[in-house]
Amino acid sequence: MSELKVRFSRFATAKEVFLAELSGSIDASTVDKFQEELQKARKQGVNKLVLDVSGIKYVNSTGLGSLVKFADTFRSAGGGLVLLKVPPKMKIVIEMLGLHEFFDMYNTSREALVKLGYGAAASAQPAEEVSAPTTPKPPVNTEAPTLVKPGAAPTPQPSPVTPLAPKVAKPTAAPSAQPPAAASPKPAATAPKPTTPTPSKAAPSRPRTIAPRGYPQIIPCASCSVDIEIGGAGSYKCPRCSSLIYADNAGNVNFYGVKKPIPLQLVLVSDGVSTEALKRFVGAVAEQAGFDAAAANAIKSATEEVAQVIASSVYNNSENTYSVMVLVEPQGLTIKFADHGESLPQDAKRKLFPQSSLAFEEFEITPHQKGGNIIRLFKKK
Repeated sequence: MSELKVRFSRFATAKEVFLAELSGSIDASTVDKFQEELQKARKQGVNKLVLDVSGIKYVNSTGLGSLVKFADTFRSAGGGLVLLKVPPKMKIVIEMLGLHEFFDMYNTSREALVKLGYGAAASAQPAEEVSAPTTPKPPVNTEAPTLVKPGAAPTPQPSPVTPLAPKVAKPTAAPSAQPPAAASPKPAATAPKPTTPTPSKAAPSRPRTIAPRGYPQIIPCASCSVDIEIGGAGSYKCPRCSSLIYADNAGNVNFYGVKKPIPLQLVLVSDGVSTEALKRFVGAVAEQAGFDAAAANAIKSATEEVAQVIASSVYNNSENTYSVMVLVEPQGLTIKFADHGESLPQDAKRKLFPQSSLAFEEFEITPHQKGGNIIRLFKKK
């Protein structure tokens, strides 16, 4: 079962700003606790909050929807909410859902405090640590000033903690391409500048090499630029573009691009936040795939219509989940929805999907073998 821990404390040199250190997961089983903790902070008058999410191992669209809600809540209260040390996996999900515009994300507490209206000089001053209002003995953020408890007298108690490195890539089977010899590595070529990935274009199959360094190391993917943690010699896979990665004992890291389009897969909640995020995401994919503005807008509107029908007709406006697969190929764009709710009627295409059934050359509704529906849309280039 998922677990979430929240520890609150306050900056000594920026006393109106609180720090919440999160560890565990933010999903359907823990989102209630997450909301209770942040609502409790708001009731106590906190309107400027830094969320250290370096300890978050998993977050789904339910958790992100709650984060969006509280970002608006703190902003409306005249303050703000800043995400600190966002793990690469979490950042990928935020970018894929088009939610990066809702959040301010920084790597250091100094930057977070500046964003919330406190200069760099304030964060550089010495501070003191005490227990948080709701959770005793909170750990200290080593990049931030030491923390103090609201309303308590400062008591110097520095206790630096080594931050956990984000865990992104997991070892997989070694790539078929022959890796460079570990005993006498050849001079490595400089990695090309990262570019925004276009799903419709296959990554080059020739390996790209990153200059030798020690382990562990965090380096950008040579195909899509997302940060990847390489813990040691072995084989890895990029979580965004699925490029294969081989690291040898000498510290050489080689990237082997994939040769076929990779489907983009999402699991969303049937609510307005996820629908808006999906619409933006699909629109961005369509534009990158080469569709003009008019076609991209039609695809966005049709996607929104399908998501709304799933929420209203399949799940009867009760919050539930569904999956979406987006695949860009040379011939066009495929979007596939899969739910596990009420089966749609036979005349649903005409009655419930007037926009999407016309915007796409192919529109199919088939019953899922385990219950629910599969809705497939194809737009030709």
